[in-house]
Amino acid sequence: LEEAVRHYFREHAALKQREFRAFVRRGCNNLLIGVAFLVACFAVGTFVGRLGYAALGDGLKESLLIGGWVAMWKPLEFVLYDWWAARDELRLLARLAEISVKLGVP
Repeated sequence: LEEAVRHYFREHAALKQREFRAFVRRGCNNLLIGVAFLVACFAVGTFVGRLGYAALGDGLKESLLIGGWVAMWKPLEFVLYDWWAARDELRLLARLAEISVKLGVP
């Protein structure tokens, strides 16, 4: 029984490890896309700000900057918060794969 429990948690940990790698890869890709979009918004906003239409240019420039930062919301959420929970779950499963199981007889 002990080996069956350990095997279950080893397999579950291996599955979660694969999911975690895909999750991190997806998060890193999203971060790169978000940073590229933010840089593009800064560049276009700077260009628009120099066109000479003061009120319209400033409004469009600020709108682009806000849009760039909003696009960074999810990638920053991943970097700052999301991956911790997934990593903790992996650690728990690894510890459970090493547990000792004892059956008590009444």
